[in-house]
Amino acid sequence: MKIDTIWLIIGFVGQAAFGMRFLVQWLYSEKYGRS
Repeated sequence: MKIDTIWLIIGFVGQAAFGMRFLVQWLYSEKYGRS
């Protein structure tokens, strides 16, 4: 596996984690009615 492929995976996982955190916070605020 090339080093740039590894960095691409790390970047993708980081973006996915950030997106999931944003989604979880949004769902949490929606559930408890704090928009």
